[in-house]
Amino acid sequence: MAPQTLPLRECRTFAQAGGKGAILGELVRIGQPVPDGFVITTAALAGLTGPLPPELITQIGQQYELLGASATAEDLPGATTLVELGRRLVAEGILDRVDDVWHCRWDELVTVPRGDLRRRVTDRRARRQHLEGVPLISIANRVGRVEGGDALVTGTPASRGQASGPVRVISHPEDFGRLRSGDVLVCPYTNPAWTPLFQRAAAVVVDSGGSGSHAAIVAREYQIPAVMGTGTGTVVLTDGVRVRVDGDRGLVLAEES
Repeated sequence: MAPQTLPLRECRTFAQAGGKGAILGELVRIGQPVPDGFVITTAALAGLTGPLPPELITQIGQQYELLGASATAEDLPGATTLVELGRRLVAEGILDRVDDVWHCRWDELVTVPRGDLRRRVTDRRARRQHLEGVPLISIANRVGRVEGGDALVTGTPASRGQASGPVRVISHPEDFGRLRSGDVLVCPYTNPAWTPLFQRAAAVVVDSGGSGSHAAIVAREYQIPAVMGTGTGTVVLTDGVRVRVDGDRGLVLAEES
């Protein structure tokens, strides 16, 4: 299957990436100070009238991960310099990904032999991946509780309404393609990369956050129920279980058969 997204560096023609994408791609290739990014190809958008297909949503999430973008921190001068160093180290074959540079200290980039630097990055990346599932704090102890009676989980009501559907636990962008239309999206957090999923979700249940967080705001825009700050939603709820999300009271209930 042809790629449905392309990094700007690979955008070369109007037919491939549209006028803006092709022009930005050329600016990136000649070294102009254009922030790196990606486009959805014209072929992927051709004839698209409904929600984004799962495979496209997955590729969008993967591109965000490759960029390692954080919308604020990488705009700082020091961070921008590090990203450029990361690109050069990738070109030299020292790093596999640009965001591997975040595993290095400033002094290491200058003083450590390239072979040793690669080994350090590999070790630290493996250590970070090992710790990804270990919370620094217990979210369950940090969120307010709602009296829920027979509710499976409770949280902060963040977008009104009620909706039912099967649970789909999505923990990482590489899982985006698993969400089907009408599923209840259950996740630990969201950021802008997750926004396309709201087109398909019947409701959203999030471990962290409150009524002003990203998931709550987007859920209100899409007019789907949302329950935030459950603390344990991704642990208690499992794929395929049918639930009813009450966005008015902050409850997730087992759907009555």
